[in-house]
Amino acid sequence: MVALPEAVCLSGLPVNEVIARDEQDAGQPVFRWPKRVRPGDVLECASQEVVGFVTDGALAGLTESGRHTLTPAELPFLGELEKTIGGETVFDAELWFVSLEPQRCTATGELGEIEDIEFHLPISSSFSVDISVRIMDAETALGEHAGDIGAIPEILRAQLGRLLRLQLRKCFSDDRMSFTEIGDEFFEEAAHVEVLPAVRSAFARHGFAADDLQLDVEPDAQSKRRLDEMLSSIPPALGRPPTPPPPAFPTAATDADDIDMLLEDDQTLIDGGLSSPNIGARVRAQAGNTWYEGVVVELEGERCLVRWDGAPTTWVGPDEVEVIEPGTGVPPPDPIEPAFMPGSVVIAEFDDGNHYRARVLRATSGWYEVEWENGNNAWLPAEKLGDA
Repeated sequence: MVALPEAVCLSGLPVNEVIARDEQDAGQPVFRWPKRVRPGDVLECASQEVVGFVTDGALAGLTESGRHTLTPAELPFLGELEKTIGGETVFDAELWFVSLEPQRCTATGELGEIEDIEFHLPISSSFSVDISVRIMDAETALGEHAGDIGAIPEILRAQLGRLLRLQLRKCFSDDRMSFTEIGDEFFEEAAHVEVLPAVRSAFARHGFAADDLQLDVEPDAQSKRRLDEMLSSIPPALGRPPTPPPPAFPTAATDADDIDMLLEDDQTLIDGGLSSPNIGARVRAQAGNTWYEGVVVELEGERCLVRWDGAPTTWVGPDEVEVIEPGTGVPPPDPIEPAFMPGSVVIAEFDDGNHYRARVLRATSGWYEVEWENGNNAWLPAEKLGDA
C-alpha cells in the first residue's frame, strides 16, 4: 500500500484537522500547536482555556472555550492571516493554547544587607515565595507577551522575584518590620497586609490575578547568629521587646534607658496582678529603648485593640503590652473628633505623592486608615486626606 502524504485524502484535497491539546499536553500552562493551520480546520478550546493567534510577534486574535471552524466567516480576524504558501492556503499564525486555571508561581531571591530596626544590625537574608497566579484578562496578558507566550511562566517568576525583593526591602527598611519578627503572627499578617496587595496590584496591571501568598524570609548564618546573640542578651524579666505600634506616629512616653527601673516596674505589675488588660486599661509597649502608652478600646479573644497616644490603633497580643492602670470596662472617648467618618470616600495621598480615591476604614486620634481602589491601605494624618 502506498503511504499518503500527511493531511491529504485519496482525492488529493486537504483533510480538515481537529486542533486540540492531547492528554500529554493537557497539564501545561501554555502549549504551542506544532503544525500549520488551514481554512476549515476545527479548533477545540477547552473550558478555562483560550487560544491566541500570533503573527509577527503580535496578538492577532483570541478564541474562547468551544468548538470553532477556522474560517474568516466564523472568526473575522482570520481574514487578515490567510496566505498561500507552496500552493497551499494557510493561516500565517502560531496557535498558543493558554490555561486560565490558577498556576503556582514560585521565586527566590536575595534581599541584600538591611539594617534591622530593633537592634540596628546589618542583616543579610534571602526569601522564597509561592503564590497562585491566573490570567484574568487574556487580551492584556497575551498581548503584552505575544512575542514570547511560551516564556510567560518564567517571565512571571522573574517579575515576582523582583517585586518581592523591592517590597520586602521597603517593609524592613521603612521601620515597619524587624527581622526578629520573622515567623511570628505579626510577620504573617504583615506579609498579607503589605506584600500581597502590592503583588496583586502589579500583576493586575498586566492582566493577571494573584492570591494565596506563602512567604519565607531567612537571614544568613552570620546574621542569624548576631540576632540570637542580641535576643539572648535581653534580661529575662523583660523578655523580647514586643511589636511596636506603627512607627513614626507615637512620641516617647517614658525614658527607658534605666534597665533597673524597668525591671522593678515589671515586678510591680506582676505582683499587682495587672497583667491582663481590659477595656479602658492604660497600657504600654516597648520598641527598642522607647516605651509607648495607649488605652485598650476593644477586645477580641486574647488580642486587644490599643489606641496609642497620638497614633492610630493597632491589635496586640497580651504578651506584647504591660498594664499601667486597670480599665473600667468602658473605652474613653476619642480625644479628637474625626473629620472623615469610617466608610466615607476621600482623596488620599499615596506613596508616590499623588492623590487617589480611597475609603476610610477607621478613624482615631486624628489618624485615618484608608484603603485605595488598588487594594493598598495605610494610616494617614488628616492633612493627607481631602473630600472626594
